[in-house]
Amino acid sequence: MLVCLRGILETGEPLAIGVPTDTRTTLSIPAVSSATVRVYITTPTGEPVDLVRISATAKMAVRQTPSNVVPFIELTGTASPGKPRGYVDFSITALSTKYATPGRYTYTVWLLTSTSIDVVIPASPFNLLPATLLR
Repeated sequence: MLVCLRGILETGEPLAIGVPTDTRTTLSIPAVSSATVRVYITTPTGEPVDLVRISATAKMAVRQTPSNVVPFIELTGTASPGKPRGYVDFSITALSTKYATPGRYTYTVWLLTSTSIDVVIPASPFNLLPATLLR
């Protein structure tokens, strides 16, 4: 399963036409299945973010609620193979959701550099669907 999302690295620049003002997107994944979450990260002007140039690591966390400190899934993104800069893939494995109870959670995506932590997708709904829906 491939899910595509959009993230914005806030730089203080005004939003260009076509750049979303809110990147919150509901993500629904069946439990005990694998999925790739591909995030296209741009600046407010629509310019793709070059993670190598800014020495950033992309992270994704799924928590029971936005205020939970410890996530039950935490992933590090990798550059999307064969895609231009700005694309990051997160791999959710069947094992990472095997013992989680189906239900509604939240996820966040951020960039981590040596000097900052920048949210590119704020806390958004993450629905873990029962595995029986796969049959």
